[in-house]
Amino acid sequence: MIICSIGSAIVLSFYSEQKQQVSKEIYWKRVIPLSVLFSANILLGNFSLSFVSVAFNQIVKSSVPAWSAFLSFIFLDERLSWRVYASVVLVVGGVAGSCATDVEFETFGFLLTMFSSVTTAVQTIMVGKLLSGKNKLNSLNLVFNMAPPSALMLIPFALYFETLPFTTPNTWLNWKYVGDAVSVIILVGSGLIAFALNWSTFIVVNNTSPLTLNVAGNLKVIITVGLSVLLFNSPVSFLNILGCLVAVVGVTLYNYFKVNDVKIESPTHNKEQV
Repeated sequence: MIICSIGSAIVLSFYSEQKQQVSKEIYWKRVIPLSVLFSANILLGNFSLSFVSVAFNQIVKSSVPAWSAFLSFIFLDERLSWRVYASVVLVVGGVAGSCATDVEFETFGFLLTMFSSVTTAVQTIMVGKLLSGKNKLNSLNLVFNMAPPSALMLIPFALYFETLPFTTPNTWLNWKYVGDAVSVIILVGSGLIAFALNWSTFIVVNNTSPLTLNVAGNLKVIITVGLSVLLFNSPVSFLNILGCLVAVVGVTLYNYFKVNDVKIESPTHNKEQV
């Protein structure tokens, strides 16, 4: 998040005309709560992996589009056709099947992952609200305003968890990666990727919807599974392959039905594509 703060500030310095002033009311009532959700999502997602496998984590996280559809209906009064909801079910079920290999259930880990899924859905909905309406921000300014408080919230947790294995005085200072050029490059590179990811995510939400973003996110899981098979010869079962196919069909149908529904509502408006 520190790199996101610096990166957004640098980009805005070159495009100063894009910089927006945020009122104190909007900042404290909307930006700060989003930063809290963003930080909580990172903490819950990473912490849950200490208790459950990556496969189980992905199965539970595949429910994010369903949560997004439900919460969008509750809080945004977004009503979609039954065909769109049916395609979301296909995507969720397909992703769950694609990851269902040697899955072990752990109650606490499941709860952490489920809370992370709900937080992700709420987070994308809040992003959608901040990027629209009377006092809307553009995507870059949202990163610029959200990243610094998120970084401040995450720093104490990072200091605690990252130095936890080095409880002996001064031990962590002797850790072989401290000050190592490769580790610095990896950290900065990861930060730049995170900045690009957050910025592009906000652009997608601004031009489509929170639900579309989360459906596209599930497609990412399918691509990851496919690449792991091609690059690392990871073992796959018939259920995994079937799940991938079902998810791809679901995403295709979602795209088709969403675009057609938008065309019916407004013939000149056609932005809802995955």
